[in-house]
Amino acid sequence: MVLAGLLFSVMGVFVKLGAAHFTSTELVFYRSLVGFVTVSGLAKARGQRVLTVRQSSVVTISRPGRVMGFHGFTRSLRRQAA
Repeated sequence: MVLAGLLFSVMGVFVKLGAAHFTSTELVFYRSLVGFVTVSGLAKARGQRVLTVRQSSVVTISRPGRVMGFHGFTRSLRRQAA
C-alpha cells in the first residue's frame, strides 16, 4: 500500500509538470499507455494473458458503462450549450 501511494503521488507530480506542455487528453493517453505497458509487462512476467478469450462477456459487462458514459457526455454538452 505504501508503494502504491508513493507511485500515485509520483504520477500526480508528473501530471502537474506535464500540464504546462500537454492537453488533458494527451495526459490521459500517456498515463493510460504507461499503465497498459506496465501491466502487460507484469502479466507477461507471470505468464498470464492481458486480453480475455471471452469477448462476449466483456461486451455484456461493459454495455451499462458505455450507456452511462454517453448519457453523462450528452448532459455536459447540453449544459455547455445553455
